[in-house]
Amino acid sequence: GRLGLSFFDLDQKKITNDLPLIESQLPLESMATGIAVVGRYAFVVMDNFQIVPNIFRGIVVIDLETESVLDTYNILDPGADSVVSDGQELIVSFDGNPIWNYRLNGTNMPVLQHRIWKFPFRLSPMGHASLDAKYYYTCFAKAPTVKGALYDNVPVALDRRIFDQAN
Repeated sequence: GRLGLSFFDLDQKKITNDLPLIESQLPLESMATGIAVVGRYAFVVMDNFQIVPNIFRGIVVIDLETESVLDTYNILDPGADSVVSDGQELIVSFDGNPIWNYRLNGTNMPVLQHRIWKFPFRLSPMGHASLDAKYYYTCFAKAPTVKGALYDNVPVALDRRIFDQAN
C-alpha cells in the first residue's frame, strides 16, 4: 500500500519489519499495487496515489534476504495494478488492459518486450492475474446482453504465446 511493504513472520505470527518505499518523493505518495517474488527478490509495482506530475510509477526491486531496496525504476504509465512472473518475465497489468510484458535482466531494469492491447475476443480484462508455463489466467468483464444488466466476470486462460506477438 501507500506506506510500503511489511514483512510478516509466519512462525511468530507478527510483522517483523516495515520497509518504506520511495521516501525521497515525500510528501508525495505512490502506492504498492502488486508484488511478484522471483527467488530472493521481490518486484513491487507502484502506481501514483496522488494525481500530480513527476510522481513515481514504476518497479521497486527488494532483496528479501536483507529486507532492503536494491533499485527503483520509474518506467510505468498510470494504472498498474498487478504483476506476475515466471522468473524470466514480468507481466504488468494496467487493470488488465493493456498488459505489458518485460524480460527480466537479473535485478537490473526489466526490458519491455511487448504491450498487449488486443485480445482474441471482445471482453475487457480485469483483476489480478496468475501464470503458469502455458497460460496467463485472469478475469474478463463480459458485456451484458440485456440493456441495464450488470457485466459478468468470466475467467479466461490466455495462451502465453500472445506475449510473443506485438500488437
